[in-house]
Amino acid sequence: MGRVRTLHHAFNIGVVDKDKLPRVDLERMRLAAEQQQNLLPLTTGAMFVRPGTEYIAETPSSEEVLLREFVFGATDSALLEFGDEKLRIYNSDALLTRGAVTSTVGSDLIDYTDISTDGGNVQDTGIAFGATYGFTGIELNVTGQGGIAGIRQAVSTSNANEQHALRIRVHSGSLRFKCGSATGTDNFFAKTTLKPGTHSLAFTPTTSSYYIEFTREENGVGVLQSCQVEAAGVVEIDAPWTTNDLQNVRLAQSADVIFVGVGITGRPQRIERRSAESWSIVEFAPFDGPWANYIYAAEDQIEFNSTEFFQLVKGTSSGPNLGLDNHPAVGPKDFVKVEHSDRGVNTVLSAEAQFTDPIRVTGIKSANWHDREWTYTISGTWTGTLKWQRSFDAADFGYKDFRESTASATIDITTNKTSIKNEDDDDNAIVYYRLGFSRGDYTSGSAEIDISYGGYGGTGIFRKHYESLTVGSLGNVISPIKGTGLSSAWKPCAWSSYYGFPSAPALFDGRLFWIRFDKIWGSISDAYESFDEDFEGDAGTIARSIATGGVDGAQWILPLQRLVVGTSGATISARSSSFDTPLTPSDFTLRAFDSVGCANVDAVSVDNRGIFVERSGKKLFHLVFDGGERDYKAHEISKLTNDIFDAGVKQLAVQRRPETRIWAVLNDGSVVCLVYEPEDEVLAFTTVIVADGEVESVAVLPGSSADNVYFSVKRTIDGSTVRYVEKLAKDSEALPNNICVSLDSSKIYRDISSTATLTGLDHLEGEEVRVWADGSPLIDTYTVTSGQITLSTAVTNAVVGLPYTARYKSARLAYGGEGGTAMGQIKKVNNINMVLTEFVRDGVKYGPEFDNADHPLDPLPVLVDGVSADEISSTVFDDTKLEFDGGWDVDSRVCLEVRSPNVAKFVSLILDVETNG
Repeated sequence: MGRVRTLHHAFNIGVVDKDKLPRVDLERMRLAAEQQQNLLPLTTGAMFVRPGTEYIAETPSSEEVLLREFVFGATDSALLEFGDEKLRIYNSDALLTRGAVTSTVGSDLIDYTDISTDGGNVQDTGIAFGATYGFTGIELNVTGQGGIAGIRQAVSTSNANEQHALRIRVHSGSLRFKCGSATGTDNFFAKTTLKPGTHSLAFTPTTSSYYIEFTREENGVGVLQSCQVEAAGVVEIDAPWTTNDLQNVRLAQSADVIFVGVGITGRPQRIERRSAESWSIVEFAPFDGPWANYIYAAEDQIEFNSTEFFQLVKGTSSGPNLGLDNHPAVGPKDFVKVEHSDRGVNTVLSAEAQFTDPIRVTGIKSANWHDREWTYTISGTWTGTLKWQRSFDAADFGYKDFRESTASATIDITTNKTSIKNEDDDDNAIVYYRLGFSRGDYTSGSAEIDISYGGYGGTGIFRKHYESLTVGSLGNVISPIKGTGLSSAWKPCAWSSYYGFPSAPALFDGRLFWIRFDKIWGSISDAYESFDEDFEGDAGTIARSIATGGVDGAQWILPLQRLVVGTSGATISARSSSFDTPLTPSDFTLRAFDSVGCANVDAVSVDNRGIFVERSGKKLFHLVFDGGERDYKAHEISKLTNDIFDAGVKQLAVQRRPETRIWAVLNDGSVVCLVYEPEDEVLAFTTVIVADGEVESVAVLPGSSADNVYFSVKRTIDGSTVRYVEKLAKDSEALPNNICVSLDSSKIYRDISSTATLTGLDHLEGEEVRVWADGSPLIDTYTVTSGQITLSTAVTNAVVGLPYTARYKSARLAYGGEGGTAMGQIKKVNNINMVLTEFVRDGVKYGPEFDNADHPLDPLPVLVDGVSADEISSTVFDDTKLEFDGGWDVDSRVCLEVRSPNVAKFVSLILDVETNG
C-alpha cells in the first residue's frame, strides 16, 4: 500500500480534454481539471465563483445584436450595440435616450430662408438634374467657385435649457451644419461637416428659439433628405447592416471615428462621435480611388454635356442614350474616373480670388496645325474684371497676367465674350493658363466660363446617383471633368457591388488599410480617406495582391509589430526591407509565415501578440513575434483543450484588468474564459455557463481598477424568447458584503428605503429567482409576479436574479504510488483540506462525483462550537481534515460545487491519497 499527502492544487491550469488527462508524464496534468465551470482561475493559483451579471437593457424587439467597443480613452468609452439596420449606444451602462421637448422643425423648403450667395442655389428635390429621389428634401447646389448654397430656419421651443436633438439625414454630397442662438451663430452646436448618412445631434438651447443652418460650400450638390426634432425615447441610428452581417463586422478606430467593414457585399461605413450625446453613421466613400482597370469598349463610351458636365450619357450622340444604368461595373453610389484627350472647362465664378481650373498647353504653332490655340466663352450676369493668367512653373503657382485674345494687348475683360480665340507662341513649352477674378477685381454676380482646348485633357471623377435615374441625371461631378464629348477611357471604382467592397480595416503606420478577398490597400499616409493612385512618393497609396498561392478569403487584419492579415488559407505579414522602416508603395512585401488558415472570427490583440481562431473554428492560436526569424509565428494554445470548443467560436474579446482574460463566445451560447498570462506560464481555460441562457456576443470596456465585460444573452422568459444586454460584475463586486452580485440577469438595490417588496423585475417575469440581501444569501426561492417579489423581511440592499452553479472536477489522481505513477492502480482519497476565503460555508460542497442521488456531495461541516452552517467569512479558512468517503476506485476524483448566490474562493486543495501499490 502507498500513501501520499500532497498539495494538489493551484487551480490556474484550467480544463484539459478527457482523452489527454492520462498524460501524467506532463507536470501540468497534476493541476489540471476535467471540469471547471463558472470558476475563474487567478494567475496566483486560486479560483473563485465567477461574478454574476446585471441586467442593463433588452435589445430592440429582442433581436440578436453584436456588442463592440468604442474606446477613446481609459475613462472615455461607450458600448456599441449593432442590431438589424440600427445602432444603439450605451454611455455609463445607460442607453442613449432623448427627452420630450416641444419643438418642431419645418420640413419643406418654404420653411427655410434661402441664404445662398451668387453661384449657389437651393431647390426642392426632383428639380435639379431632372432627378427623382423618391422623397421630399432639399438640394443645395453650388455651380460657381466662391458660391454658397444655404438655408436657415428659426425654430421655437418651449423647453429652453433642456437637451434637444435633431435627426438629420443627408442623402448625397456633404453639407455643413451649425446651430446657435441667433442668425449665423453656432454657440449651441459648432459648425461641422455632415457626410451622407444619418446623424443624431444633441444640443441645449438656452433661449426660446434656435437657428439651424445648412450650407454647401463646394461645387456640386448636397441633398438634405430630412431634419426633424427627435422624439423621446431610446436613440436608434439607421444603419446599412443587417442581422446576417453581424458576424462580418470589423472595426478600426481613430479618435472619434470608427471605420466599419461589413463584408464584401456591404459598403464600408464610418461611425462618428461628436460628443457622448451626438453620433452619426455615414458612408466611408473615398472619391479618388482605388480604381479598377480602364474600360475602353466603344459601346461603353460616356458623353458629357458641354455646358453642364454633371449631365452624363452613354453611347454616341446618335446612339442609344441609356446612361450608365445598365453597365454592370457601375452601380448606385459608385465613383467613375474618366479620361479625355481634349480639354474643356465649364466653371461659374462668383467671388474674388477665384479662377478656373488650369488648362495645360503644349505642342507647337505652325501653318498646318495649331497645338497652342484655345477658345472661350463668357456668359452670365456679373460685374468685375476677369483676366487670363499663365504660369511656366506649375499648375498651382507662378501665374502672371496674360492678354485676353489672339493678337490683342488688352488684359482686362469686363463684358461677356463669345467664342474668343487665344494662343501663344511658346513652341514646345508647357504652359498653364487660367481665367478668373484676381483679389479686388470681383464686384457681384456670376460669370460662367466655358473653355475648349484640343490638346492635353486629363481625368475627372463623378459619382453615380443613388437611384437608377433618367438620361442626363446620372451623377455629380466630384473632380472636374477635363473634356467634352465622348470618352471611351474610364475606370470604375474597385470598391463596388460589382467587384466587392473591402471587408476589414486596420490603422497601421499612419495609414488606413483595407482588405478584400486577396487584395490589400493602404491609404495615403495620414489621409485615411484618400487612395489617389496618382499621388507620388513614399506617402502614396499602397495597392497589392495577397499572393499566397491561391485566392484565399481575407478574414481579418491586425496591427501588431507588423501588419498581419488572416486568410482562410494562411496568416500573412506585411513587411518592409528593414524592421523599423515604414511601409511604402515601393517597400511593401507580403509573406505567409504559416498555412494554418483562419476562421471568419475577428482576431484580437494582447499587447504585441495576436489571438485568432483557426479555420475549423475550434482551435485558438496566438501570434508571437520571433526575434530570430524577425517575423510572427502562430502557435496553438488550445491543443490540450479542444473539446470545450466543439461548438465553434463565434467572437473574441480581451479583458486586461484585473488580469488578462480572453472571452470566447461559442455557437452553442456557452463561453470559454482563458486566463492568458504567458510570462507567468498561465494559460487556463474554463467554461462559463450563464443561468438559463445563451451568450451571443461579448464586449469589454476599460475601467480604472477592473475592465467591464458585457454579454448579450438569449433567454426564454415567461414563455417568450428575449435577448438582454447584461454586465458581468467585477471580481470585487462578487464578495460576501452587503451587496454581492452572484446572480445572473440581476437587478441591484442599493441603499433603498427598508422594504420587503422589490419591484422593477419585469425582465424576469415568471422566473424563479434567488436573493442576496443585506450581507447574506436568502434561503428561499421567489417567483417574479407582476414584476416584483415579496420577501419575508424588509431589506435595504439586495441583489435579485437567476442562480447558477459553479463546479470543479479534478484530473485523474495518478500520483503517489510507491512504485511510480498510480495510474491504473486502485486508490482512495481518505481526506482533503481546503484553503478557502471569501466564502459562505453552507454553499461549499465536496465529494467524489456530481449528481449521484445515492451519494450526494457533502457540505462543509460545522467544526467549531458557535459557528453556524451559513457562516460568511472573508478570512482565510483552513479547517482540519475533511473526511472524504470516495471509496476505492481506479479513477478517483475530487469534485467541488457552489450554487449561487453563495460564493467562495478556493486558495488551494490538499489531498490524502492512498493507493494499493
